Amino acid sequence: MSERLLTRRSEATLQAATTPEGSRSIGSPTELYGITPGESLTPHWPLLATQQSRSSAWAAFSEGAIFINEQLATAENLSPATS
Repeated sequence: MSERLLTRRSEATLQAATTPEGSRSIGSPTELYGITPGESLTPHWPLLATQQSRSSAWAAFSEGAIFINEQLATAENLSPATS
């Protein structure tokens, strides 16, 4: 194994989302997974949508931005512009 990718898991409630159209309350229970991006992970992790580019998405993630999965994005009508 060339690198160890640490992962953490927690449960939380997604309180609200802010989009270009405005803010809205959500209140959905959510499982959070924290990953440490590594050289073996980032080139192969599928990103369906980003605000700018794949490399800028990973750079933002490394600085504290979040990635959401496709199921949550579809269920709550979220997009890369949502905060």
